[in-house]
Amino acid sequence: MPANAANPAGGTLQPPGPPSAAAVLQSIVDKCNTSVSATKPPPDGSKKSCTKLGADKHECCEKAIEDHRNTTDPKGGNPPLEGERGYRRPTLVGDPPVGARPLAPLMPTGGARPNLGAAFAAGGSAIGAAFAALSGNCFPDAAILNADGSRTFVDFKFPCPPGHPSGKGISRGGQRTAMSPRQQASYDALGQGSGNGLALTILPT
Repeated sequence: MPANAANPAGGTLQPPGPPSAAAVLQSIVDKCNTSVSATKPPPDGSKKSCTKLGADKHECCEKAIEDHRNTTDPKGGNPPLEGERGYRRPTLVGDPPVGARPLAPLMPTGGARPNLGAAFAAGGSAIGAAFAALSGNCFPDAAILNADGSRTFVDFKFPCPPGHPSGKGISRGGQRTAMSPRQQASYDALGQGSGNGLALTILPT
């Protein structure tokens, strides 16, 4: 039906608008949660560790956000999104921690989180450079670019399925994950420093 076509019930029918940014990110998280293989490539075929599986799902999300930005609108996507970027960690006060007042403006550091695995594989100065890039910085998984120029920062959490090696032995699954108070306060302060507010956590549905 063409835009603004007559509606038998009265009035006109408007074309549907783009999905909300949060809905797009939820769809990406859900797709990556199910599409990423939980096992190592053949001939190994064993279950990935919780850390490796989570890293692969985050990498899938990063690629999906970049695809969204490139294919829906050259200005950042429709709705506009941004993938993982580094920022100076805001000063936190209190216990539990909250963002410092007055809130400082955003201080971007450049690209995404350094890959420690690749740094250790390279050895030498690459290891020190990776840790230096991590020091004092934080790396939200995504940001929603709001119409007023502010950002809503987003963290993706993927609970580890049962039976996968974890730092505590073998995962039993069913564990709900959330940002730590420090992480939540940091991302909230980043959003407020950009002119917006509280950060979001997105888990698979």
